[in-house]
Amino acid sequence: MRALKIAITATLSVGLFLLMAMPWVLTLKPDAGVPAKERATFALMLTSYAGLLLVIFFVVIVLAWRIIVKQREEFREASLRNLQELIDGTLSDHGRQKS
Repeated sequence: MRALKIAITATLSVGLFLLMAMPWVLTLKPDAGVPAKERATFALMLTSYAGLLLVIFFVVIVLAWRIIVKQREEFREASLRNLQELIDGTLSDHGRQKS
C-alpha cells in the first residue's frame, strides 16, 4: 500500500509539473512564415506532449483505483474480524451467565 501511495504521489507531481509547463511549451510555437516541416515538427512535439499528459493522468487514475480497492479489502477484513470478536464475546458472555 505504501508503494502505491508513493507511486501515485510521484506520478501526480510529474503530471502537474508537466501541466504547469504547458504555457512554456506553447511559446515554442514557430511563426507563420516558417517552413511546413518546422510547423509539423512542433505539431508532433505538442501532440506527443499532450499524449504524455493523458497517459500520466490515466496512470494516476489507475493507481488511485488500486488504492481504493486495497483499502476496501482492508476495511472488509477488519469488519469481519470485529464481527467475529463481537460474536465470540457475546457467546462467552452467555456461557458465563448460565453457570
